This record gives sequence, structure tokens and C-alpha cells, in this order.
Amino acid sequence: MKKTQTPLNPNLLSQAAFDSLREEISKDFSSFRNIVILAVDNNFQIQLYNKTFEEKVLEIYRIEINQNVTLEDIFTRESDYQTIITCFTKALKGKTFSNIQKLGIQVSRYYESFYTPLYDAQKGITGAVLFARDLSEISQDEATIQNAEEQLKKMASVLHLGLALEEIIYNDEGEPIDCIFRFINHQYEKFTGLKEQEVINKLVSQVIPDAQDGSFWLDKYKSAIISGETLSFDHYAPYIKKWFNIVAYCPMQHRLALLLTDISDRKTSENKIKQSEHLYRTIVNSLMAGVVSFDRNISIISMNQEAERIIGLNVEQFKETMKSKTMTFYDEYNHLMPLVETPPERVIRTKQPILNEIQGFINQSTKKMVWVNLSVVPIYDAKGELEQIISNFIDITDRKLMEDRIQEDKKALYIEKRQAQETLIAITEGVVSTDAMGVIKNFNKVAEEITEWSRQDAIGKHFNEIIQLVSQDGKAVESPVVWMLENQQHSLKKIHYILHSKNNHDYHIECSSAPILTTEGELLGVVVVFRNITDELALARNILMERQRLERVVEASTDILLEVNNDKVILNISGKGLEKLKITARDVVGKRISDIFVNSIDNHDYAYYQALLGNTYVYDWEHHVKDQIIWFESTLSAIYDENNQIIGVINIARETTERKQKQIEIEFLSTHDGLTQIHNRHYFVQKMETLDYPYHYPLGIFMADMNALKLVNDVFGHQVGDEALKIIAGILKQSFRQEDVVARIGGDEFAVILTNTTYERMVSRKALIQSRVSAACVENVPLSIALGFHMKTNIDQKLSDVVRAAETAMYEDKRLISRAYNQKLLSTFQTNLYHQYPQELLHAEKTKEYCKRLIECCNLCVEDCRQLELASQFHDIGKIFIPPSIYQKPNKLTMAEYKTVQNHVKQTHQMLKNTEEYEFVADIALNHHERWDGHGYPRGLKGNEIPPLSMALAIADAMAAMTRDRPYHHKMTENQALVELRKGSGSAYDPNMVALFIESFKNKKK
Repeated sequence: MKKTQTPLNPNLLSQAAFDSLREEISKDFSSFRNIVILAVDNNFQIQLYNKTFEEKVLEIYRIEINQNVTLEDIFTRESDYQTIITCFTKALKGKTFSNIQKLGIQVSRYYESFYTPLYDAQKGITGAVLFARDLSEISQDEATIQNAEEQLKKMASVLHLGLALEEIIYNDEGEPIDCIFRFINHQYEKFTGLKEQEVINKLVSQVIPDAQDGSFWLDKYKSAIISGETLSFDHYAPYIKKWFNIVAYCPMQHRLALLLTDISDRKTSENKIKQSEHLYRTIVNSLMAGVVSFDRNISIISMNQEAERIIGLNVEQFKETMKSKTMTFYDEYNHLMPLVETPPERVIRTKQPILNEIQGFINQSTKKMVWVNLSVVPIYDAKGELEQIISNFIDITDRKLMEDRIQEDKKALYIEKRQAQETLIAITEGVVSTDAMGVIKNFNKVAEEITEWSRQDAIGKHFNEIIQLVSQDGKAVESPVVWMLENQQHSLKKIHYILHSKNNHDYHIECSSAPILTTEGELLGVVVVFRNITDELALARNILMERQRLERVVEASTDILLEVNNDKVILNISGKGLEKLKITARDVVGKRISDIFVNSIDNHDYAYYQALLGNTYVYDWEHHVKDQIIWFESTLSAIYDENNQIIGVINIARETTERKQKQIEIEFLSTHDGLTQIHNRHYFVQKMETLDYPYHYPLGIFMADMNALKLVNDVFGHQVGDEALKIIAGILKQSFRQEDVVARIGGDEFAVILTNTTYERMVSRKALIQSRVSAACVENVPLSIALGFHMKTNIDQKLSDVVRAAETAMYEDKRLISRAYNQKLLSTFQTNLYHQYPQELLHAEKTKEYCKRLIECCNLCVEDCRQLELASQFHDIGKIFIPPSIYQKPNKLTMAEYKTVQNHVKQTHQMLKNTEEYEFVADIALNHHERWDGHGYPRGLKGNEIPPLSMALAIADAMAAMTRDRPYHHKMTENQALVELRKGSGSAYDPNMVALFIESFKNKKK
């Protein structure tokens, strides 16, 4: 009969308690509508409940409340019962609090719950009361939601977007406070690393680290949730180190849709481009040369700081000057060169680069003459088309002024000595003098060597007959003697010619000529001085090539080339390795080593001391860049001057960070366990020897062993087992002092050495570790550990005996707790199965009911009855490993899917076999899918080869399966199921047992 008590009957509680209850209600809730109320006394006996409570119990547990009902009768799901008991316990201790709970077996719902104690007149706690509100009722029409969600899923699938559909949770003021995952697609799993089974029906704040910060939700999604706007923004997820573009909107009330696009690669490319551009600008602006880049239309692209300084104009001003061509230029001989054709235009026209051309111009800012060494080079793309033109120029004003003064001095000296014939013959340059008609009058030894004409043959012949000159590009030129005689120039002129010798050899010469005048200015002839510069040009070209080659090698090298003087001041630094140090040459040149490389300063000082003594020295050093440590190996050698005196040190530094890290890693792995990162057995044995000394007594030894590791590995896989070992290692590490030695000495074995310890400390550590381990779990699997310890207090004890005593204590501890722990594990597996597939609980109960009928009709003995009933409870526990996609599939299974289903009997057998309490029913469960005709699984047993209890379980399991709804067929009536059993008699089932079973139903009807 259903209880007839009136909801909120004050006679069930003391007047003081009821007044307290009424006060709490008025204080925390505006009315009783849709509020669940449940009150209990100090013994958890139900004292009061309202009509809403009765309705919710019937809805989510399918239970009608009767007389003398208890909390355990109502909350039949173990996890729900434990949650309710825990919360009431806190309230009975005087705690008032609220939370959100998920309850129910048939129908799971979320409840906003409020717990508070009840007091009597003397302020003593007489009970506790629960107020709860069903949050699941706040929803839209399910059909509309489902349709919108399906459209979203299809769109995300086509566009390869990550999709998450979330149900929004609001507070009493209508503000969003959290969301519940209702759906995520495969691409969302791939993007985030989250798995569907891990997040569905869970709060976002519990799953995603970003969402634990409330501001993230309110700031990012508030406008989408409240106003219905569609948001699109880029977001960095630090917990997986990825960038996403997120589109968020509410397809309808109470639903939030998130569409994710992984843009990590794009972000990485953008950052690399920015870094590359920044590096290019830094390098160009650091150059001691002016650099201007033009496009193919001679429009300025960029201009560095040195170029602005040399020209005296900024970029925009120089652009206007280039357009108007208002600047004037001078060649190296100070001749005016109007800017009819700019150097980039000349390069485009001639398709030849301009290399090392001397030009002068007026700096537009200082109004002073500036001389530069100019080079203009075209840059072509992959198709051979002109892409850019790079102009670079070096300020050589000081050098040019010095050269001009030198030339003036040489000119004066030459004029003074032009009449000294012996001197002309003796100088190292070729000297030829002519009369006013151009006939050679003097021809020195050097001239003979260059022209390959003898002095005797040359004198008396015209200059043009002996000296044949062409320009550098091979074109004929006017003879300098003829030009001088005709123009009667009184100034020297140095020109670069190519001279064809008598024997058809070509020599590059630098030629100067001057008139020979009387004191009255009468022209007497011409003197020509020329110098063979063929070797100089070749040498200059080789030097240039070697310099460029060296510069390219240094620039391309990953090493760092560092030059310092005797005072350890940096004179030069180069190499790509500078990028690692995050410095440039400009940052460090002119500074001391100790000012820049502050880490490992003692190593640096000693190394340079050795190098300055003339020793080659190799050493390792470290440099810190923000939070990163970079390691280098340096080779130092002394630099000597022409007098063999040491004037500095050259340092070639190579980055060795990776090698150093590997060395550190190898050293770490030699003493640590690779899985748990705590010390290994080798280190433990070594430390036992070094610590076995009276100074460390009492010396404690802890031995620990993880319980049921083999079972966890067999059932859940070695990955879960490894994770369990890491958790236990972490707990052990946290539970001891830093100076204590914690090590993993075997597969599931750990050991600890404690110096200067006490018995009380050992006892407290054991209790602490067991408490922490029992509270830990992995993949919903609780953990357990066996512990034993012993101490060495005097030198006469053997440490090996102490270790054995600790192991003996550990094995005794393991014997006491392993039985209960194995039962707890199996219960956990069963709870997880019923949570994942609630219909399996009903199936197990129905199978047990039919097994009882078989027990009666087959006259089984007491022991067989007990075994069969236990087997019926656990025979399908291995189904926890069947994925929902297969378990709930309405269509025919593929061969691979069917094999996955078949495998559950082996997994059930493995779990039961590893549990001492139930190992005797493992074989019954293993064979309950065998067939009488031998076509069953897993072993294909036939007829009487099948154990009778397994056949009985097979009949009961089949009967229970046929009489309940399944994804691939509707349930049958018992009569229909019995007909199917009769059809399988002799093929699938033992015919005698089926006959007895069917007969039992006929007797029941009678």
C-alpha cells in the first residue's frame, strides 16, 4: 500500500525542528512549487517528504513509496545512495551547503540541491533536510532541438569542422552558469583530444581547463547565449597548445553550438613570417652600408637607416628626388654627372650589375660632399624575371679625400723629377717619354718588360707603333700622347688600359701622362708612366672572392666566431649561432666578455686565461635566454701579430644543447625508473650500501606492492596499469621527505629508505600512504597497495635481514587486504557496466530469476545452486568493453563487430578468474555461449562437453534476452520465447534441460 501521510506533516518532527525547517524554506526559496523536500533523523530514517519527492522517485527509480521505506530502498543505484548519505552526513554535522547532483537509473536528471541541519529547542541537531530543484525541466521541445542539432552535425561533417552541442544551465536570475556536453563529433575529438565517452553528459567546467575560469564563459559566449548573436573569434587552448577559430551561436534556447577550426598551422606560419621580416629589418638596419631596394618599376620599396644618413633624406623625400632627378653626381675624378639615367635604370638597360663604382654627391641634410662605393645588383625570381634591384653603398668620403691628397702629392713629385732620365729609367713603373712629335726618346727597363719591346728597338719609333692600347671593354682608344700633344693639357691623367704587347700578350695597366714644358710653357714632349696592374687586379679579385666566401661561410655557419683582445673586449662577432643567443654584433662589440656572458663566468675567465698563455683550450658553458638554457662548446686559440706576440683570442663556439640534454637524460635514466620517474632498483641498492652507517640509524626500510596489477593490465590494458603505477609512485614521493630514497624495484614493487627515522613516523607514513592510495583511482578503477616496514637500529643487524622482514610484513598486509580489494574491483566493474548500459542490470536480474527456475526444475545440489546464482550475476560483466556503437547498433553486425561482442566472455572469465571470491564460477560464465551442436563460442564445445551449469546459464540468458527489448528486435512474451527455446532444443540447447524448463512453466500455470 502507498503511504497516506500528508506532505509536510509537522507531527513527524519536533515543533522546534519544524519551525527551523519552515524558517530555512522561507529564507532560501520563494515557494514550494516544484521543490523536492526530504527530511531524515540522526539515524538516516526518513521523517518527512512532500508530494514532489514521491513523483520524482517514481519517475527516476520506478519505485512507489510504501510504509517503512528507507533511503537504501529508494536510492537503489549504489553511487546515488552513497552521494545522498555523504551529503546528509555533512548536514548532520552542522554544515549548510548546496551543489548540483545527477541522480537516477531509469531517467538521469540534474538537481540543484540544498542541505541544512534541523535543530530542537536546545539547539541540538535532530536531523537534516534536503531541498532540490530539477534543472532538467528547463529545456525546449526535444524534437525541435534534435532536428537543429542534426542539421549542425551534418554541416560540421561536410565542412570537416569540430562540433560540440551543449545544454546551457542557468541560475535563478536566468544567467548562464555552465553547460553540459550533449554531443561532440569525431573532428572535435581529433582537434581537442577529448573522447566522447569522457565528456558526454558532463559539465564543461569539469572537462575543459579553460572553462574552469568563469570569465571565459561570460566574456566569450555571453552575447551568443543571451542575445542570440553569432560569434567568431580566435582562441588559444594552452592545455593542448593549439589555436582554434570558434564560431558560437545558440540555435535555440538552452542550446549552445560551437564550431571549431584548427588554425594552429596558420598561426605558426604567420609568426614565422613576422619573425623573418623582423630579422631581415634588423640585419639591414645593422649594416654599415646604405641599402635601398627598388621594384621593377624603379619605385623605392625600402631604405635602411644608414642610407638615410648618407643621402640626408628620408624614404619619402628620396622618392621625390628620384622621380624629379634633381640630384647631381660626380665621378671619381670629380667630373659632374647629371642624373639623366639612375643607376637602377642603367642596370635594367644593360642587364649588368654595377660593382664598386665611385660616385660623389651632396648630402641633402649637411650640404657636404659625400663619396660612396656603389654597387647595384638585380634580383630575379624563379622564372628568370626581374623582381627587385638592390642598391648598396659604403661611405668612403674620408678615404677619397686621402687618396686625392696622395695623388696631388704624386703629381708634384713627378713634375719635379720629369727631367731626371736616370731616375725615370730606374723606377719600377714603365716610363716612356716622347718629343713634341710623339717619337719615343726614352724607354726604361720596366717598359721593356711590359711591352716586350727592347729599348733599342723602341727608341726612335712613334709611341703609337710601340704602345697599343684599348679600353677595358676591348674598344680602341685615343693614344694618351697624341691626346696630350693635341690638347696641351698640363695635368696628369690616370686611366686603366689594356696593353697589347709585341708578342700578343694582354696586360692591364694603369697609365698616367703629362706634358714636358719649358719654363716658358713651351711643349717639348710627353712623358707616359704606366704600371702593370694585372696581378694586382687578379689578386684583388681573388681577395674579394675569398672575402665573400669567408663572409658567406661565417654567415651560413651555425657556429659563433668571436674575436677578443688581450683585455677580453669583444672586437668582432658573427655566425648564425647569434640567433640562438638573441643578440647582434652591434649589441656586444666593444664590451667585455664578462658583461655579456654572465653565466659560467668562472669557466670563461679560466678559459681565456689559458688561451692568452698560448694554449688551445676547449670548454663547455651555458647562456640563459629568458627561461631557456643554451649550452655551447668553445675552442679558444691565441691570435699572434707579425712579431709573434699574442694580441687576442679567437673563440669558435658551437651549440651543444641537444647533446647536453641527452647527456643529462642518460645520467637521469641511469638512476631513475623510466615509467614513474622515481629512482630505480640499481640506485636503491647503491644507496642502501652508502646509507648503512650508524650516523643514519635508525634506518627504516619500507616495502610496497601494488595490489591486482595483473588484473588491471589484463582487463584494462597495460596503459591503465602504467598510469596506476605512476599515480602510486607520485603518492609515495609526496609522502616522504626529500632526503628519503623512493624507488621502484620491480614491476609492481616499490621500496623506500628513511634515515634517522622513528617507529612512530613509520606507522604514520604507512597510514598516510594507504589513505591516499585508497582515495585514488584511474579509469574509475580504485587503487590498493600493500605495505610493510622494518628498521635497523644497530650495526650488528644485517640490512638484508631488515629488508626481508619488511617484505614479510608487506606480504602479510597483502594477504589481509587483497581479498576485499579484489571484490571491490569486481564491484566497480559491475557498477561501471550498469552505469554505461542500465538495461544490463535488468537483464542480470531476469537471468537470475530464470536460473532459480532451472535450479528448481533440475533438482541441482546446494553448491551448484550457489554457483549458478553467482554466475548469473556476473556472466556478462565483460560487456563493459563493448563500444556503444556496437552494443546499441540496430542493424546486423559486421564480422569484426560480432567478434568484438564474442570476446566479452573471455574478458568476463579473466576478471572472475583473478578474483578469489568468484574464480570458481569463471568457467561457468566462459562457456555459457557454447551450443549443443558445437557451433557456439569461444571454444566450440559440443553436447555433454559443455558443463551443465554453463548450459543452464545459457538457457536462462537466452530467455532473459528474448523477453526484453533490444536494439535489433522487440521483446517477446514468455510463451513466444519458450517456443523459440523449443526450436533451439538439440541444436543450441540441451534438449532434456529445455524440456524440464518448459515443463516448469506449464506446472506454474496449473
